Amino acid sequence: MCARGDIEFDHIFAYFKDENYKEFAKDLHGIWKDLGRKIKAEVGDNQEKFSLRYLEKPFVVPGGRFREMYYWDSYWTIQGLLVSEMHDTVKGMLSNFVSLIKELGHIPNGNRIYYDRRSQPPLFISMVDIYFKVIPESDLVLAIS
Repeated sequence: MCARGDIEFDHIFAYFKDENYKEFAKDLHGIWKDLGRKIKAEVGDNQEKFSLRYLEKPFVVPGGRFREMYYWDSYWTIQGLLVSEMHDTVKGMLSNFVSLIKELGHIPNGNRIYYDRRSQPPLFISMVDIYFKVIPESDLVLAIS
């Protein structure tokens, strides 16, 4: 049984008729907790000492060895998080992107200072769109504008 906190998520897997696919989907769903990251406040307080650019909200990295969020990868990650009903995590990741836009004028490849002048295809609006289609809340959209 797959659970996040006290909330059961078996209904997500009811779509799968094949038990092998269902187990595979549950395994994938369970990986999110291993890929979640939160940057220590110390990084934000002493930004000049770190190559990691501080992000206020938790986020999901594309693989276990990473400590930073990547722009392109986040587009695909966000789609999976929405299927897993991890809406707050997605909202936080989008908020982090907004803070990068406000600070740098764009979203860099990743949240390391050496990525500041490198970006990737413009996927932010598509990320907001897929989030808004699942959670049509105006406060996130208003925060972006």
